[in-house]
Amino acid sequence: MAPRPSKRYCPSLAAVVVAMGEPETAFMPTRSSTAAPATPDWDLIRKGKYTTIGGEFKVEYQPSGQASCGFNGSSSYSELTAGPPINDGKWHTVQCVKTSSAIKVVVDGQAFSQSATIGSIANTDPVVIGAHPGSEFFNGSLDEASIQIG
Repeated sequence: MAPRPSKRYCPSLAAVVVAMGEPETAFMPTRSSTAAPATPDWDLIRKGKYTTIGGEFKVEYQPSGQASCGFNGSSSYSELTAGPPINDGKWHTVQCVKTSSAIKVVVDGQAFSQSATIGSIANTDPVVIGAHPGSEFFNGSLDEASIQIG
């Protein structure tokens, strides 16, 4: 008999792709399927922390069931939580994009954006998939994670 999932269990998150480069940075297709709440949130992929020299980028799954994208660069920090909930047990595609003047979250092809001037992001921290380093471990499955630069 398979182990019974806990309340925080997230059945699967199938693809997280991060594309890095100026003037555009994108976390690309994240197929996700979940019905579990994130408490307080779950980091799906990140490079650096808010305090990291050189900045950070991250994709998170929020308690609202929505995806969020955060970018901390040489000019400023901006985060956007948007789109329909991805915790309905169906598969979804999530993309996070940073351009020279905005950031956006794209869920199943539907884009949500806000103005932001982030600047460059360049740190030597490792890419962490499925956790905030040392905490907030994603309780589910991740597949097809990659980073694209340029």
